Amino acid sequence: MRVLSGPPSVCYPLVRSYARLALCAQRSRQLRVAPPRHEPVCTHQFNCNFVSAPLHSVVRDVTYALSARQCAASTTNWGVRPRSGIDLSTIVVLGGSVSCNRNVGNRTDADASAEPQAPDAPLADSGWPQQLAAILRWCGEQSVKVVNLCKGSTGTDYWLNRLRFDRAVRDATVVIVETANNDADHEQTEVLTEAMVRRLRELPKRPFMLWLAASFNREWHTSAELRQLKIVREYGVGQVSVLNALRPSRDAASQAFIGDVYFQDGIHPSKLGHRLLASITAAHILQQLQPINESVASVGGHAAELIPSAIDAVRSPFFVHTAARALWKQQQRPPRLVADLAVRALCAHGGDVRTAPALLTEHSHGFAFAEDVPGKCGLIAKRPGSRVVFRLPANVTGVLLGFLSSYAHNGLMRVTLTQQRHGCEEQQSTATSSALVLDTLTSTVERRVSVYAERYLQGALPMGVKTDCSWLEVRVLKAKDRDEHKIKLLQLVAD
Repeated sequence: MRVLSGPPSVCYPLVRSYARLALCAQRSRQLRVAPPRHEPVCTHQFNCNFVSAPLHSVVRDVTYALSARQCAASTTNWGVRPRSGIDLSTIVVLGGSVSCNRNVGNRTDADASAEPQAPDAPLADSGWPQQLAAILRWCGEQSVKVVNLCKGSTGTDYWLNRLRFDRAVRDATVVIVETANNDADHEQTEVLTEAMVRRLRELPKRPFMLWLAASFNREWHTSAELRQLKIVREYGVGQVSVLNALRPSRDAASQAFIGDVYFQDGIHPSKLGHRLLASITAAHILQQLQPINESVASVGGHAAELIPSAIDAVRSPFFVHTAARALWKQQQRPPRLVADLAVRALCAHGGDVRTAPALLTEHSHGFAFAEDVPGKCGLIAKRPGSRVVFRLPANVTGVLLGFLSSYAHNGLMRVTLTQQRHGCEEQQSTATSSALVLDTLTSTVERRVSVYAERYLQGALPMGVKTDCSWLEVRVLKAKDRDEHKIKLLQLVAD
């Protein structure tokens, strides 16, 4: 890491690894080192510093740059370059709180990427996914769109289940997976990662895949970076690691930079940290965008054939882990329950929920099947406190709920998935629940439209734990910032 500009005091934390102490001592108060080149180097393998995205700390008044060694080290596995090129039109991010741009500390200075303890901000410009899109556009890829599906504290198990339902993932042309710090350093992570790679390669648009290790834990290493690397390298999939770029992590100067500059709260990146993540990810993708040299060296007057690569064998019968085969096949079967709550026939009997499928329980009140727009049926409630409970099949691990998201009239709802291992007569105190709160009112700054939206909720029990019964409860909450509280449910998928 080079310090390009700034006062000499901020140079000191990096000198043991990245600069000479004597040089820092001789600098005047306004340290000036040779400025970076200003031509847009967007494709060079050993340059991951972008003029459009300087690694600048406002608080320290310092601009940093990764060295050639660090840029090269940031890619821990190149993977196989796709023969058909990379379509960057829809980049889908599957990640945890780092991708959600969280700040769980108390920093509020100009280098903080988000307000302390604020909700997830997946579309914030300060987050690495949006900065990645900005760099790629600056480098000429104008059609780039990023869909950030992040959810805090989620690992590969969550995303593997969600893959079965989420329509946004099915449209992906590039998928970036950021789960290394939430997955466990255990063989099961390798099994889950292998099943994940297989599932992503079956998506309709055969997306380009990239695994990203974005955060250290408090012991200065990530939980599952090497577990994931073991799998992705066998499948010709790339991995980018900011951890590897900033190592040696046991060096005091490195730890000072990581703790004080890269991080804002000990685990989530600062504004500069997000830009660094975006830079090394963009550099990897842009390098892989370079056309493959299809010319084959002549050997003894005969053209040698290229060795088949892992990416050509989409349906290879070979697995790194046999357990991944069973998990992969399990993920391919249809969901246990698919309920269309928008069928017009459900609104034909005055909307009484007792005419609905048997999955609705007697504990439901305030919801009714109705058409808020002629021809548009759904399960609707308008009063806070309204509640609907769905009875789900045995061994359900997660639920996808489809609902109306609108610019007007809509409210808040809390969605709770309860899993019970034994007995179905009534919910027991030993039942396990997971919940999330959803705001179905979109920003009025956006286009004034109503659209179908969906969210996935995973059960709290670990994968493989059998259950006799599960219930999904949707309850309308009172939002203090509005007078209308409409909730319209359209689809339920459980598995």
